[in-house]
Amino acid sequence: MASEAKRAHFLRSTENPPSIMSPRKRRTVSSLRRRRIDTVIDRSSSVPGRLPIRRDYEQSLSPKAQKALADLSKFIAKNSYVATLRNGYVFHYPSKKLNDAMSGIPDHDDWNFYLGETDGNSLYYLSEMIAVHAMLAEVNSDKAAGFEKMIDDRDYVARRIIALSTGCMNVFVKRHLGLRMEDGTPNTIKVPNLLDVKLPFFMELEQE
Repeated sequence: MASEAKRAHFLRSTENPPSIMSPRKRRTVSSLRRRRIDTVIDRSSSVPGRLPIRRDYEQSLSPKAQKALADLSKFIAKNSYVATLRNGYVFHYPSKKLNDAMSGIPDHDDWNFYLGETDGNSLYYLSEMIAVHAMLAEVNSDKAAGFEKMIDDRDYVARRIIALSTGCMNVFVKRHLGLRMEDGTPNTIKVPNLLDVKLPFFMELEQE
């Protein structure tokens, strides 16, 4: 009955959608964070040892890139949850596990959709919330501890994927173009401070 009640409590329209810097910020950050976690999980689980190209590039990588590859290989071997999340959650939602997760989500959580006039202006927070609860249960029965581990692991893996990707690009450019990444004069661009950037939940779109 609890799950049925939660299913019914899923829709609320908003005439004045909140911005990302408002108290509703947590919802948008949660969705964006899961997207980044999904991307890192997908990349990390496919790089170490699975691609034939590894044999062609590994010996030519810089020591930093080789260490990043070794670290990623060890990480995947020690964290079986990565393969579980990649194969079961990253690109689709496993219906049974999501149904099971629903019964463990408190009633006071945000069981809502935020709908705008256009499809692109809608935020399906409800599905993200259920998916996150199910994913965290795969990592640790204590969801708070599972969340902390996923965030820590995400940062650990992302840094090493960047180092490895840069190393592979260096090898590719030198091998096929006869150049080095550090050749030439780099352009310097000015970027704003991330905390000064405000992203609204909804964007005004021109109606055709």
